[in-house]
Amino acid sequence: MFIGSKIWDVVIGVNLTSSLAATEEARRLIDLQRSAKHQCMQRQTNKKDETGPVPLALLWNWSKKVWPSAGQVPQS
Repeated sequence: MFIGSKIWDVVIGVNLTSSLAATEEARRLIDLQRSAKHQCMQRQTNKKDETGPVPLALLWNWSKKVWPSAGQVPQS
């Protein structure tokens, strides 16, 4: 009976240890997922800030390339 009791204690101890390790691993993976999501959202926010308004001079140059007559004064 004593040997069976010790074996049972070892089995329970191993199960609890592996369960605790799995829980810690799951927590670590959840933290990694949250961190990656936060970094992705931060990058998207930064991209929005980088674009900003288009300078008028740049828009004017672009319009002259698209419509060559845009920079000319109409002849009457």
